[in-house]
Amino acid sequence: MKTLLLLCFIFFSVFHYQAIILENQQTLTFFIEQLLPSLFLLCILVQMISLPQKTNKNSFIQKFFHMDTASFFIIIKAILLGSPAQSYMINSLLKEHKLTKSQAYRFINCTAIPSFSFMMMSLAFMTSQNTALIVFMIHIISIFILLFMTRKTAISLNNTHEPVSLYQAISFSLHTMALILAYLLITASLKTLLLIYLRPLEDMIQLFMEFSSGCAYYAHHQYHIFYILICIGFGGFCSHLQIMSGCKESELRYPDYLKFRFLHIFLNLALYSIFRLFLI
Repeated sequence: MKTLLLLCFIFFSVFHYQAIILENQQTLTFFIEQLLPSLFLLCILVQMISLPQKTNKNSFIQKFFHMDTASFFIIIKAILLGSPAQSYMINSLLKEHKLTKSQAYRFINCTAIPSFSFMMMSLAFMTSQNTALIVFMIHIISIFILLFMTRKTAISLNNTHEPVSLYQAISFSLHTMALILAYLLITASLKTLLLIYLRPLEDMIQLFMEFSSGCAYYAHHQYHIFYILICIGFGGFCSHLQIMSGCKESELRYPDYLKFRFLHIFLNLALYSIFRLFLI
């Protein structure tokens, strides 16, 4: 089945190679000008953050989220990295036996949002600083609600004492950026073909497959915050493909991951409604 789909993709790409090249040029420009400068350095710095060695079993974090302090630091690092880079970091912890499969499963499902740099730089450029801040705050709250809802799976990070060297951080970051670029180009090519043959579904295709998860497409829409909250909550199929292919060790099931994405969207819209009613 996968071979057949690949052959169909190659076959149709031959007839529309000019449109695909143009779309990939735009995607590559976005990657070089916005994503690479902000995410690559952040990825290195986040990897260099040392995890705390001691934890207080009576702390608020332990009682409320059922995780130790080191695990909470992983959440902070995941929020800074964003999806899909955070899933690679969590998957590497699983490979090193610092997390169990169920713990990695919880982390990946609950922390799948764009990076802090994308939110506060790229999204702010597309819309406004105020919009970016509101969207970021809502997503952070949604993440902690999801972590509270999944607290049945307690997390205690094992063997946190090994520091990450600069070489390891750079190697991880280069590998992550290469994977992100590869999947961005593949998704951009597929999106171009779908828009050619399924033009009536343009809005839905842009929403789910655009390189910024639809944020760039809806940035100037009248109800842009509403659409952006949906776009970022879902995450885009480009991110989905990377997470599902790069996190096989966690045995993450796509229907479950998708369920969390729709739950994240629901929380985002509910929180935004509360913000509009009482704060905005």
